[in-house]
Amino acid sequence: MVFVRNVVQKSLANVQIVIIQLLDIMMQAEMESYLYQLVGPVPIPKYCKNCGKPYPWTESAVKSAQDLISYSELSSDEVKDFQGSIPDLLSDTPKTKLASTKFKIYAAKAGTVVAQGLRDILVDIASEAVKKSIWEV
Repeated sequence: MVFVRNVVQKSLANVQIVIIQLLDIMMQAEMESYLYQLVGPVPIPKYCKNCGKPYPWTESAVKSAQDLISYSELSSDEVKDFQGSIPDLLSDTPKTKLASTKFKIYAAKAGTVVAQGLRDILVDIASEAVKKSIWEV
C-alpha cells in the first residue's frame, strides 16, 4: 500500500511539473502575441551588434544562396562574382546597389529555377532597399 501511494505521489508531482511548464509556455506565447499586436513583427538581426559577425542563420542563408548559384549555367567567373556579391545584399552599404544590379543580371542568366530559389532564400534576410529594387516587395 505504501509503495502504491509513493508511486501515485511521484506521478502527481510529475503531472504538476508538466502542467506548470505548459502554463509557462502558454503565458509566453500569449505575451509574444500581445507584443506582436503592440509593435508588430520584431526584426530578426542578421549580424551581431557587438562584433559584426553574421549570426548562424544569416551565414546559412548566404551559404545556401551561394551553393544554389553554383548549379546555374553561368561561367565559373560569373559564378564567383555572383556568389561574392550575395553578402552585400543583406545590409545597405556602398556596394549594395552594385550587388543588386549584379543580382538582376546574373539571376536572369541563371534561369528561373535558380532565380526563384535565390528569392526564396534571400527575401527574408535582404535589406529593404534590395527587396524593393529586385523583387518590388
